[in-house]
Order: sequence, then C-alpha cells, then structure tokens
Amino acid sequence: MNSQRHTKTIDEAKDIELGDVDPISLKDIPLKDNTTAATGSGSDAGSKEEPQLESTPPTFFQFLLLAKPELPLLLFSFALLIVADISNQLLPIIIARAYNALVDPLLDPSDRTHEINFTMMLVFILTLVGAVLGWFRLCIQGLAGERVVARLRLGMYKSVLSQDMSFYDETKSGEVVSRLGSDATLLQGSLSSGIPELLSGVVRAIICIILMFYLSAKLTGMTLGGVFVIFFLSFPLGKCLKTLSRLYQNTLGEAQTRSTEALGSPRTVQSFVAEEKELNRYAEKIGDPDKSKNWWPAASDERNTYEIGFKKVMVNSSFYTLIFGGGFFFLYLSLWYGFHLVNNGELSIGDLTAFQSYVFQVSFSVGQVAGNLARVYEGIGASGRMLYLMNREPAIPSKREDDDVPLEEPEHMDGRIEFKNVSFAYPSRPNSKVLRNFSLVIPQNTTAALVGSSGAGKSTIVSLLQRFYDATSGSITIDGHEITDLKLACLRHNIGYVEQEP
Repeated sequence: MNSQRHTKTIDEAKDIELGDVDPISLKDIPLKDNTTAATGSGSDAGSKEEPQLESTPPTFFQFLLLAKPELPLLLFSFALLIVADISNQLLPIIIARAYNALVDPLLDPSDRTHEINFTMMLVFILTLVGAVLGWFRLCIQGLAGERVVARLRLGMYKSVLSQDMSFYDETKSGEVVSRLGSDATLLQGSLSSGIPELLSGVVRAIICIILMFYLSAKLTGMTLGGVFVIFFLSFPLGKCLKTLSRLYQNTLGEAQTRSTEALGSPRTVQSFVAEEKELNRYAEKIGDPDKSKNWWPAASDERNTYEIGFKKVMVNSSFYTLIFGGGFFFLYLSLWYGFHLVNNGELSIGDLTAFQSYVFQVSFSVGQVAGNLARVYEGIGASGRMLYLMNREPAIPSKREDDDVPLEEPEHMDGRIEFKNVSFAYPSRPNSKVLRNFSLVIPQNTTAALVGSSGAGKSTIVSLLQRFYDATSGSITIDGHEITDLKLACLRHNIGYVEQEP
C-alpha cells in the first residue's frame, strides 16, 4: 500500500472508535521488518540483555572538584584542624616537663609542686582548646558533606529525568536507584569524613615528626624507617581494596536491579509462578552461604557480593594487621633503643615518654591515613558512576547545538500530523528496523486508530510523535512544523497521553 492509500485510510477514520476500524485496512502499512523491536514503550518492547552503567573513575583531583562549592567551609575546617592538632600535639612535650621535674634532684619539693601544677594547668587549657576546635571542625565537615551529597543527588536525578527513552531502554531502574542511594552515601562518607580525616592524619603525623626530631634525631630516623616500610607494603593492598570495593558496588547494583524488577511486577512474577526463579536470579548476584561446604564462599562462575565481600574482608584484615601490627613492632623497637639513650645520658626520661607518645600518634596517624585512603578510593569508584549519569548528554537535546537559532514555540497548534517516509530502529538494536519508509497524515480535529498485531509498531509511532526517539530518516511534522524544530516542553505539553496499563 502506498503512502497515498495510507493517508486516505486514516482520513476515513474520522470520529470513529478504535474497535470500529477494520483490522485489514492498515495491515499492509510497513510498521515493522518481520522482527519485533528490542526495546520501546508499550507492546513494542522486547527482551534485552541486562545492561550496566558505564563507570570510569575520575582522577583524585576531579573527585575533589565535586566539593568545590563547599570550598570556603572546607578551608575553614582545615584551618581549625591545624590549630587543634598543634594544640593537641604540644601536650606530650609539655607533660615531659612534669616528668623531668619529678626526677630532677636540683628542685626542692615546693618548686617541684609549682612546676607540676603549672604544667598540668597548661595541659588542661590546651586540651579544652583542642576539643572545642575539634567539635566545630566536625560540625562543619558534616554540614559540607550533607550539602555536597544533596547537591549531587539533585543533579543526578535532574540529569536522569532529562534523559531520552533510549537511556531508560538500556538502563535498569535498580541501577539508577543504587547510584542515588548507596553510591551517594559512599561519596558522602568519602568527602565529609574520609578526606578530612585523611588530611587530619597527615597533619598530625607531620607535627609529631617535627617534634620528634626536636627531642631526638636518632630515634626519629629509626622510627621513620619503620613507617616508610609499613606504608610501602600497605600501598598494594590499598589498590586491591579499591578494585574490590568498586566490584562490590557494581555487583550490588546489579542485584538491586534484579530485585527492583521482580518487586515492581509482583503480579507478573506470581502469575508465571516465577518466585523461585527470581529468588535464584537475585541469589546469583548476592551469593548463598548455605550452598558452600566450607565457612568461606565457594568459587562461582557468577560474580556475587558474598564472594567479593569475602575477598574484601581478607584484604581489609591484612591491611589493618600490617598497619597496626607493624606499627607496634617498630614502637617497641624504638622504645628499646630509647632506654639505651636514657641510660647513656643522651635523653631524659620525660623526653623518652614524650617521644613514645609521638610514636603512638604517628602510628595511629598512618593507620588513619591508610584506612581513610581506602574510603576515598571507594568514593572515587562511586563518583565515577554518579558522574556518568550527571554528565550524560541526552540523545534528544532540549535545545539546539547552535543556540543562536532558537527552537520554535507556537502559541497555538491545530494538530495536523504528518509522517513522511519515516524509518526507525531502536538504539539498542539499530539493525532491526521497526518502521521502514512509513508515511501517514492525520488531519486536525479527527479521531484516528492504528491497528496492528502486538509489536507491530503502534506504540513506536506514538513515541516518535512525542519525540521520545528521533526517526532514523524521514520527517514528522505538526501543522507543518518539524517536531525537531519545536521546543520539547511545548511539543509534549500539547499532546495528551494515556498509558496502556493502569
């Protein structure tokens, strides 16, 4: 049937109901190419492979730029951090004066008491200053983190809502929900806690090392050698933890996608008696501990959170064992050497006590840096998936690439619709054409019905008219206006649409 015959058939459908149209009259319209569309709205949709969101982790600098709007708050927080850490790290060297006063044979009891009282009053003042500044710092960091994650969630949700239908065809809703939920929470923890605590550990370690050199260069050199050995050995474990964390989040997102599909269509699941099948599909991604003969997960062809989580626990345990176990080993080694320095008169007992406090602080700081570095790596992996969603450009843009030529926004539409030699294939299956050289004219103020078998392309035609997709070739006009020249909001505002299902 040629395009003129198509037009005549639709013209004759004026003011009649859908059920009154002869199904034979439109059967020859080339709505499909022997193959049901892989994706689409309504009955045109078919099965498709389970997709995954692209995930390209940003650089560390790009990751930090996510918090750029909160830079003033974070800089103020960092200044408070430095002042608070300086006041706290001066405590051991001040307390050393009290220890030295206790064993100083040249001081009489009253002078010794005065020295101890003065020292401890100074300690209480510095402790109070550090606590107050620390409280303000934590409040500011928490506020900045909440602002960052709220802004990111809104930005990502706005971007998702503006995407074209091809995005929704290729992306499961569970994946998007996972990004808005768990990934955003990971990102918040990294930006509001991970990075600040990492910087806190670095600043504390630097201050302690400076004061350690002031007390004893020999002991400091020995201690730093141990710190560098620990850090060098822990670095590969940190990278491995980053990879496993990203895999864990991706797999968890896939599991949430499957659960969202089943929970979103309970009638379909139960009508096909598919409860067990859906449970097995979900278990493939989560893992079932009861299916393993041992306490640890058995090897599986399907990647699941149980198996990845076990590996993550093993690496994480090794990481912290190396950090804290190695730290205490070098602590006691330096203490042993310090006793000899005191015995030789090269170091006072008070200075050795202060030095050991700083060694504890450095060990704690190294562990703090390493632990929070792992959190930052997790945040970087999560931010890659979120940034992909935020920065994805819709295939159907809301404005022209050339902003100098504005889109049309007619004040009134009569409703004359014309499809002229339209061909179309869904983006997920570009080789399977749903429409081929399809032409149709629907005059204004008429009622028309498209009749065809399920999957023939009826819903596709409506989707193209609403510009959920762009035609591969041909043109679609309303009142002579190309729909690609109309503002999307104006076009869709003038079209009433009722879903096929309640």
